[in-house]
Amino acid sequence: MDMRPWKASGPDDFPVGFYQQAYNCIGVNVCQSIKDFWHSLAQIASFNQIDICLIPKVDKPKFVTQFRTISLCNVNYKILTKAIINRLKPLMPQIISPI
Repeated sequence: MDMRPWKASGPDDFPVGFYQQAYNCIGVNVCQSIKDFWHSLAQIASFNQIDICLIPKVDKPKFVTQFRTISLCNVNYKILTKAIINRLKPLMPQIISPI
């Protein structure tokens, strides 16, 4: 719920805000999808779909260098990575040395 809700949607065409607004209806299915992922890595392809888009840096770009890329991840991927990050945060000081 702490993700920005209305940023660009990914390959699934649903922004995070849809999931946040409809959580009472779809929350159980989303949680089950995440649990299924942990038990069967066969779903990794569906979680790992990302659209890469080129955004022009200037009007009427003519060269590839005049674009920047953005990656549009699907929401299940974002939820999964957010869950992993939140679980690892307390362990980071013990895992990574400041030096």
